[in-house]
Order: sequence, then structure tokens, then C-alpha cells
Amino acid sequence: MSQQHEGVETSHEGDYVRATPQMTSATCGGPGYVHNADVVRRFYEGWNRRSIDFEVLVAVDIVNHQPEVEPEHGRHQFEQAIGRVVAAVPDSKWDIVDLVSDGDRVAVRTKWTGTYGAPQFRGVPIPTPGTFAVEHIHIYRLAGGRLAEHWVVRDDLTMLRQLGVLGREHPIR
Repeated sequence: MSQQHEGVETSHEGDYVRATPQMTSATCGGPGYVHNADVVRRFYEGWNRRSIDFEVLVAVDIVNHQPEVEPEHGRHQFEQAIGRVVAAVPDSKWDIVDLVSDGDRVAVRTKWTGTYGAPQFRGVPIPTPGTFAVEHIHIYRLAGGRLAEHWVVRDDLTMLRQLGVLGREHPIR
């Protein structure tokens, strides 16, 4: 069964979609089709190079779900959210630890490292820049070979501890 999404034919014969002209064999590893997991990998590779190709990898109507806030809608909003992270952590590095793909969903466990330099994190003052290494779980829904929806579970507590904002005097058991 095939359908059109943003001008890209998608095949539901597995986790593959017909590649766009920008996603040819040189960029996605095979002529004609691309695996949804490869789209997610390309997204993180682009982030690590500071050159995410939002037009190719992200759907115009993406929905970005973050904890404790209303979902953001649209590629422009998603790009701005990534831009805020890059501004706060210019040396961000994302390592994919695990990746599971099933149909239109890709789940990835990442290790995010960097130096946090912004004056606050989610409203908590950060007195001095500091390094951190935390794990996240990201789930993506893909449509037409693009990221169409995103959910994240973050380890903000560990990050705040590593940045020296929260002490270790009260360990969580």
C-alpha cells in the first residue's frame, strides 16, 4: 500500500519509503528507498555537524512534544527549538546508543554531552558553565521519509546535578 505525503510516495511494505531526490543513494545508502531509521540517524549526524537539513529531514507540520509544555507545531518552531539548544550547548554531541524501528516509529536512546553555557536551564539558574553527559529517549513518527512527530524523555535531574545546581546530599533511592 502506498500513499502521498508532502509529494513523497511512501510504501508501507515495511520501514522503507521511496527516497526524495535529496535522499538518493549517496545520502541514504541505497537507490530508490530509504529506511526510517536512516532518516533519524541523518538528523543526529546533521546535529553533530551543526548542519541539519530541516527541509529534507523534517515535515512541514511536525509536532514536537516536550515534557511540561504544550506541543509545538511546525518545522519553523522545531528548528527554533533546536537552535535554542545549540545556543545553550554549542558543543552538543549526540551519540546513538540504541535504535529500534517499527513501521512509522523510530525510538532512539541517546547520550547527549556538552558544555552548558546558558544562564538558566528550564527556569533554574546555572551559575557557571559546566559539562554534562545524560541519556535521553526520543521517539519519532515518520511520514513521507521525514520526521513528523517527536516525543522525548529527558534526564534533567542528572544534568542539573552535573552542572552543580543540585547537590548529591539527598540521593534518590
